[in-house]
Amino acid sequence: MSHHARLFRSILLGLLLLGTASLASAQGAPHGTVIDMWENLNVRAQPDSDSAIVAELAGGTSVPVQARTRDNVWFQIQLADGQSGWVSAGYITLDGEIWQIPVFGEEVPPQEAAPTEETPSTSETPLTQTSGARVSSAAYGGLNLRDNINGSRIALLPAGTPLTVLGAQSGWLNVQTQDGQTGWVSAAYVALGDDTIPTESPDTSSSGQADVSPGAPLPQGVAAIYQRGQAIGNVTTNFSRIGDSISASEYFLYPFGHGAYDLGTYGHLQSAIDFFSQGSNSFLSQPIAAYPGWTTADVLNPALADSERCNPGETPLACEYRTSRPTVALIMFGSNDLSRLSLDQYAANLDQIVQLTISNGTIPVLTTIPPRNGYNVGGINSVVQSTAARYGVPVWDYHAAMVSLPDSGLSADGLHPSVPEGGFGYAANFTEGYLKYGYVQRNLGALTILYTLWHDVLAG
Repeated sequence: MSHHARLFRSILLGLLLLGTASLASAQGAPHGTVIDMWENLNVRAQPDSDSAIVAELAGGTSVPVQARTRDNVWFQIQLADGQSGWVSAGYITLDGEIWQIPVFGEEVPPQEAAPTEETPSTSETPLTQTSGARVSSAAYGGLNLRDNINGSRIALLPAGTPLTVLGAQSGWLNVQTQDGQTGWVSAAYVALGDDTIPTESPDTSSSGQADVSPGAPLPQGVAAIYQRGQAIGNVTTNFSRIGDSISASEYFLYPFGHGAYDLGTYGHLQSAIDFFSQGSNSFLSQPIAAYPGWTTADVLNPALADSERCNPGETPLACEYRTSRPTVALIMFGSNDLSRLSLDQYAANLDQIVQLTISNGTIPVLTTIPPRNGYNVGGINSVVQSTAARYGVPVWDYHAAMVSLPDSGLSADGLHPSVPEGGFGYAANFTEGYLKYGYVQRNLGALTILYTLWHDVLAG
């Protein structure tokens, strides 16, 4: 299989949606396995990348996962000697669903609080079993399906999900999905025909938020993210580039905006150029969240935001999304993180970047990093792949396209992608003889993922 075919296959696989989470098993939360990488995974005393390291785990180690932080960035695991510690979630592959893991510090209400067939609740509101209900469009970020009234979340149901209502109690509905999964949802976010099912005021958490995910931290696929973005005013034809010098470079994407390209046998990609050139022409936009030398920590640092374009206290990432209102974000960090951050710091930062992107209604496209002379990039790229899989977002395997090129597609500095002789005017030339250069492959990969998202999501 050619590296172009592998690239396209990777993109298509990355666009697959996450399946509906299954009910928690009788055995409790799932186990996790540390991903393979070139160094051990730090186990920390607290869910904080600055916390003390209490142990290290080699790649392939299996551990029980006891709890997770509410933002899903950290997992509490149990070590072989019985003590507990915290690891970055991006380095753990689960053998079950993340919703099976309890949120640390949050108690699950007693099971008897939920009515059952054997012990019907005297407070249950009579309601005939009803088909044809659905998750209301008001739940644009997804509606929590819980195992009990105000209990643990077992799935996130996108707006429009068909439901069968089995019963009702105290502002909650007992429902069944089309695949047979049952649970409880807030009745305020369920619609029957054109009307919302009458109910008491929706139950709220201690934070005062209704039982729906307002920030859509874990939407089930790119369609849900896109729908949220449309609801909050994102511009369909806008995209952003997020990263370091390899993303900020004049050789990346700018040639399309200036008409300096030759698509060769990839003529179908013209549709993506035409689409994203509309309005402000994202190919020519000066990025706020991509800058030479940056790491995942820098894009989250308000001190590094553009003082002329950003608000006080605003991070470069938040500023980029506020000013550009993008539908898509091409995200690639890691080449500088290799030498400046630990692996668990990188994973925690990338997780935060993805969550902020999704909550903005912007589709994050995570990108594996190219080779770098003198460094093993395998750990970084494993985190990129596992993070994309966990959130159900696209992953663009730029590394796979680079390794088959002469000198791994790198320039003489061993860090930046190579550029054809002639420079800018040939960095987006997809004809024979130019595809061996790193920046040509970068432009081809970016345009291919933009085309795929346009064709499969945005154009519909």
